Amino acid sequence: MKLVRPIPLPSVANAAKRDMRAQSKELQRQLAKELRLQPGNTQPQLIGACDVGYQDGGYGDRAFAVVVVVDRDNNVLEQVTWVGKPPMPYMPGLFAWREAGCLIPALEKLTIRPDVLLCDAQGTAHPRGFGLACHIGLAFDLPTIGVAKNWLFGDFAPPGPEPGVATPLTHAGNVIGHAFRSAKGAPVFVSPGHHYDCESALDTVRDLRGPTRVLPAIRVADLLTGVLSRPKSSAIFERGEGDVLASGVRWTKAMRASSSSGERSERTDVAGECIAKAAAGKSA
Repeated sequence: MKLVRPIPLPSVANAAKRDMRAQSKELQRQLAKELRLQPGNTQPQLIGACDVGYQDGGYGDRAFAVVVVVDRDNNVLEQVTWVGKPPMPYMPGLFAWREAGCLIPALEKLTIRPDVLLCDAQGTAHPRGFGLACHIGLAFDLPTIGVAKNWLFGDFAPPGPEPGVATPLTHAGNVIGHAFRSAKGAPVFVSPGHHYDCESALDTVRDLRGPTRVLPAIRVADLLTGVLSRPKSSAIFERGEGDVLASGVRWTKAMRASSSSGERSERTDVAGECIAKAAAGKSA
């Protein structure tokens, strides 16, 4: 995909963390004014999802960015990846900058433009109204929605226990998103990124939900980054990036074969099988 609106990263060289934080926050406040928060397509046919994994959690200097595009039956149509050092250091409260710097080069490889991109992160439900889904949406002029597993900002009443129920997420009397019970268990937090408003973002996520708490498309990207972030996985990934997702089980067998100890990794097996199931639209 073509980068439409390059977003300059805060200056890193010779910058004190305090100055970088202030610069980052002010840039987000200004960029939030450019968002188009309007009714979006609530029945997309091409669904994108993205995630970033790290070898050492969010603090690591080696990142794996994954973007997948699936159809309505959760068949994977395309997958792209980026591996490298995040362009921004880890700073609490400014994770969107770090993840956007990893995802943008991956998204530039994408040949299929999705109708919507789901981000495992915040959209407007953010202290400055500009989470990762907003960064990506504005950069590519792409409809995006944030579907975060964890609460970050705003007030809400817990939604009822039945899947499909939602309650408004508010700040200063304004609705900035929704707490949505996508399945049994804790809610996810849905907010628009770009070319959506709160209601159409919620309707879209409700339409795309599956049997598990995490939406199927996001689950594919999330599971793949989880596998890739392991040291043995990354070495094999770099030798044969192209068909990792479509052959998740076969790929994990290759990882086991490359182990010098020859020990069986049950966790790796499960992760590979989950990827294959998620890609086939099954619950893991």
